[in-house]
Amino acid sequence: MLFSCHDRKPNYFISCGSLIVSGEHGISYKNKEGLAFTLNLLPQMFDAIAKSAGDAGICAWAVKDFFDISTADQHLYNHGFSKLPMDPEMIFYVRPEWNTFTDYLQALSAKYRLKANNVLKKLEGLEVKILSDADVERYKEDMVRLYLQVQQRSTVRLVRVNEAYFTLLKKKLKDRFYIHGFFKESNLIAFTCGLVYSGNHEAHFIGIDYSYNRSHQLYQNILYRFIHDAIERKSTRLYFGRTAMEMKTTVGAKAYDLHSYFKLDNSFLNKMAKPVINRAASPEWVPRSPFKEGN
Repeated sequence: MLFSCHDRKPNYFISCGSLIVSGEHGISYKNKEGLAFTLNLLPQMFDAIAKSAGDAGICAWAVKDFFDISTADQHLYNHGFSKLPMDPEMIFYVRPEWNTFTDYLQALSAKYRLKANNVLKKLEGLEVKILSDADVERYKEDMVRLYLQVQQRSTVRLVRVNEAYFTLLKKKLKDRFYIHGFFKESNLIAFTCGLVYSGNHEAHFIGIDYSYNRSHQLYQNILYRFIHDAIERKSTRLYFGRTAMEMKTTVGAKAYDLHSYFKLDNSFLNKMAKPVINRAASPEWVPRSPFKEGN
């Protein structure tokens, strides 16, 4: 990631791991030995990157994300990195006995099933459909506009995607990437997009016209739509990302702690930042359990 400084020289933030998805996507490995070997090489790789940067400065480094404490700690601690607590990943597990979305609804307690049905009724008057390649090309400007409405409400906004992102992802991943559009009187007012791989289902970017969010319960319906899609596509896990933790537990997701590693290039500032980073705390929230007792 490129920043500009007061002296107009470029300044980079280097990340091992994608800034647009959460979870363990930064390093690909076959076994734990491969992971340990790669993590041991990372500081050397970073040194090589710093040397090759020339006049361009590097202000910070990050290695993301990890669910569990691993050999990464010792390798990266020895090179000045600090553990950075992250908001938890919200994961929804699809039960093997669920063949349809109705099966999921039946597994909810009476309170949450009533709530779900009331939310789903808010879709009346809207058309929800899978977008074709031609549709994605046609609505790409609307999708970015709706996506930015969601991103602007986020407390952290490191990167943003452009109009080509959705069309290129659809072209490259084909059936492994899909987009649902929510239409009101032929106008796109919300969308979801999902990634499907190896039995996993990832809720990717969403877009919402917030002037319709309350009247049509768009965000809550988006969560149910992802669950519907995960069941229909025979996925076993649905990764919901890190935002709106409490609300996602109301549909059945559970929180799993994530952490990353972070280092400032300035050694003095890095030492000053360590105690602050280590004391960082996630916002308080109350997990919910929507399923019937014993389930």
